[in-house]
Amino acid sequence: MSGRTGNIPIFKKIDHYLSINFSFQALSPEEKLINLYTKYELLEGFNGEISKLLTGENIDWEYFLGIASANKIEPVIYKNIQPFGEKIPFFVKEEIRKKTALAFGRNVENLNVVKHLSGFFEAAKIEALFIKGFSLMMDAYREPGVRVFSDVDVLIKEEDFSAMANILKEEGFIRENKHIFHDYRSQTVFSLGKKFCLDVHTGFLGRKMHDKMLGIDMNDVFARKREIDFKDFSVYTLDLSHTLVYLCLHLSLNHSFAGLIWYVDIDRFVRNHSREIDWNEIIEIAEKHRIKKPLFYTLLFTEKMFATPIPDHVFKKLEKFQKNFDKTVLTRMKEKNSEIDYMAEILLFDNYSDITKFVCLSFARYPYLIPHFFKILFRMI
Repeated sequence: MSGRTGNIPIFKKIDHYLSINFSFQALSPEEKLINLYTKYELLEGFNGEISKLLTGENIDWEYFLGIASANKIEPVIYKNIQPFGEKIPFFVKEEIRKKTALAFGRNVENLNVVKHLSGFFEAAKIEALFIKGFSLMMDAYREPGVRVFSDVDVLIKEEDFSAMANILKEEGFIRENKHIFHDYRSQTVFSLGKKFCLDVHTGFLGRKMHDKMLGIDMNDVFARKREIDFKDFSVYTLDLSHTLVYLCLHLSLNHSFAGLIWYVDIDRFVRNHSREIDWNEIIEIAEKHRIKKPLFYTLLFTEKMFATPIPDHVFKKLEKFQKNFDKTVLTRMKEKNSEIDYMAEILLFDNYSDITKFVCLSFARYPYLIPHFFKILFRMI
């Protein structure tokens, strides 16, 4: 592996794109290729830029593959590398091809398991909304072989958890051991051997304190559910507005903006539903639940990277809530990459009273978070 990666492990380099002022020219040649290959459509201008990079730059292909693997985007870029076959080393093309084939095979298996389980959930009258990677296969990418996901995420009402747990137990699922932060999270993982994991959520964000602070009406969320067709069966997911809000919050609050795949998800989702998304409703949701900042920054970063078709009035409505302090912290997060864990969950409340309330309530309810928080803060300094 060449000097560009240095002694920093690849998994610490996954967040190349977080920036208040995204600059394509500031990226390394490998990062430029990743950015171009994840574009929704490779227009003629992009083809020319890629050809220039492949011809004129000394590409560190191990680094390129490391970024792609860490972000699970090999299938996303698979189609876009085909026109440049003679300029890309065989081992690179073969690695991406294998990862794409594995993703497709695993997704087909997951589809079969979900089809099987959804029948039991329906019979038991459990409302199950499939979210994140699984639903995005068709909702954003329109085909099952492009979006890689490690587990299937399902959102249910808290009162249905016992009934679902019993169904999963009867079907051979094992409930995973509790994580140290289990009571902080409103999600539980059930596994079926080593091939299938079902992550059961009983709260909108999967973080109890966040859900308490945001006060999102789960009855309203379930009442607005939307159906996704997988040809021989269908599942329910969040409505368009709550899907986009969820994707933005998951990336910003739960993952501190780390992970290129989440930006690609948002870009593809917006493009796929550009005529249907009610942006005014999304702004209303953001204002009601005081989450204008996380939506603003997530949408801003996505638009800067991929020219995502987000109306200008959305940014104008949301940008006035950004603070100068945000730029300092986000720049530091950029420098530290993914090492700062969940720092953004504190930064991105709309006002300082919410930040203070969140910290105080979290420490009172979950005292074990105190050393965890200061450990993260120390790494930020």
